[in-house]
Amino acid sequence: MKKYIFLFLILLLPLAAEAENMSGTSYQAKDTVFGIGGFVGGSDTYGLQDIVGVNGLTAMQGSLYGIDPSVYSLNSLPVATVANYNDNRPTDDSTPTLRWTYSDAEDDTQKRYQLQVARENFSSPVVDTGMVTSAGLSYTTSILPRTEERTAYQWRVRVDDGFGWSGWDQASSGFILTTGGFEISGLGALTYSGGAEIEESSWQKDNDPYFYWEAPAGGLEILGYSYVLDAAPDDEIDGRTTYYSLPQDDMTDGVHTFYVKAKRSSGLWGEAASFDIWVDTTSPTASNPAPTLGGVISTNAPELRAALSDSASGVNPEAIEMRVNQALVSPEYNPGSGTITYTPSVPFTDGEITVSLKAADEVGNLGSALVWSFIIDTQGPSGSILINNGDEMTTTNIVTLNLSAEDSISNIVEMMLSNDGVFDTETWEPHISLRKNWVLPAINGARKVYAKVKDEAGNISDAFFDAINLMIIAPQTYILSGPSGITEAQSAQFYFRASLSDCKFSYKFDDEDWSDWSSSMSVNKGGLSEGNHYFMVRAAKDLNKDNLLQLDEVDPTPALRVWTVSFTGALKPPSEPDRPIKHWEEE
Repeated sequence: MKKYIFLFLILLLPLAAEAENMSGTSYQAKDTVFGIGGFVGGSDTYGLQDIVGVNGLTAMQGSLYGIDPSVYSLNSLPVATVANYNDNRPTDDSTPTLRWTYSDAEDDTQKRYQLQVARENFSSPVVDTGMVTSAGLSYTTSILPRTEERTAYQWRVRVDDGFGWSGWDQASSGFILTTGGFEISGLGALTYSGGAEIEESSWQKDNDPYFYWEAPAGGLEILGYSYVLDAAPDDEIDGRTTYYSLPQDDMTDGVHTFYVKAKRSSGLWGEAASFDIWVDTTSPTASNPAPTLGGVISTNAPELRAALSDSASGVNPEAIEMRVNQALVSPEYNPGSGTITYTPSVPFTDGEITVSLKAADEVGNLGSALVWSFIIDTQGPSGSILINNGDEMTTTNIVTLNLSAEDSISNIVEMMLSNDGVFDTETWEPHISLRKNWVLPAINGARKVYAKVKDEAGNISDAFFDAINLMIIAPQTYILSGPSGITEAQSAQFYFRASLSDCKFSYKFDDEDWSDWSSSMSVNKGGLSEGNHYFMVRAAKDLNKDNLLQLDEVDPTPALRVWTVSFTGALKPPSEPDRPIKHWEEE
């Protein structure tokens, strides 16, 4: 007998230190071997009530048991989570099915659960399932008592994985069990007290309605009502009568909901009743007319177009009225895009067209008329041109043009001028009646200037022209010598003369400005860079003896020389352009 006791003591000696590792709420002993010895000290042993045994063993009171530290392991406790009836919402289901979720870090399955339902606290629960051996995750209660019209309930659940229980998970918000009947009835609206009935969820024009309702029948005394527009009513009494009238013109256009609920003398609030009221006090609008206001167009069968909009009840297609020059027409309306269109079957005549458009919405709000006008002009303009006020001859290719144009419907806006009448590279420019310094080709003989004009509608006239005999009397300029072709010289010496005596000269190299007038007939330029260069010179003579050089006294076609400075001869000199033929004669 002593031998067995001695062996048992050897097994128990290390247990005091190992017992400390089993403290806390997240873990409990799982797989354990027990040794029995009645004389072992308490500090080295654990009562079985402190651990959960395998296969649901109950605590063995009165005996001491030791644990072999070489064979036990720790168990992770499972977790239960409330899954429904936790939003403080009312329900009339007196046998609710309460659900939860289960999880375990070691994938141990649920072996048991315990669920409690209580009104105020869990010291005296209404429902206590006790320890139910089941892996199920829901429980349907028996009929829950309802001592008042609205009874608040809480519930909680815990689970066991066979080695230990989770903590309680409680539905913090719970649910409210109702008996029904504690709701406002007969909620409606009038335009005013004693006025016309307002249909719910239907567009109408009243924006300060009179709401009325009936108190809940039976039950405890009603202390008052909480009501509000477009929000959940609070738990404060706003009035004690069964009606409420909004301030005049208080509601904005749009969809609104009026809520009202009652409070019993017990302190409980009933369910809120609601009334949907749709308000539309704003008339539809018409915008974006086409053709545009004041516009001028060249087609006599245009599409008339405008946009109609209404933010609430919508445009009533049957209440659209369009008139063209006071005549009633039948346009088409597209509710999807909000556009209204009309194309005349018989073309309009040229002139001003006036359109009026007005519309009403579905509740009868009539909008202001949109009125606009535009001009139709399908006929092209006409015009005439005079060179130098109709003179037959000019001695300079710089002339003045007098233009006149007219259109029976719209204004002349642009013109195009040409010396050859082809109108291929010319561009449109604003129309003016006097054009100075128009340059004719510097070729003696009959010269013509052609013109076209355009009106506001875009109609273009036929071309018209005037002619004048050009006799150039300005001197001709000649270059006598200077570099040409390819040269290595970085300086250039030019000599030149004029066809008339006593002339003055002005010259320029490359992109320089024209020099001042001078009697010198030569010029030298140094420091030229490698590359292409050109030299231009023009002569002028004071033919009318007024000590001024007028445009018609200056050679309109300066003499030109081009050459290339190259040290290798590899650069190709530019070609010299063709020059016009000129004729001079002296008087």
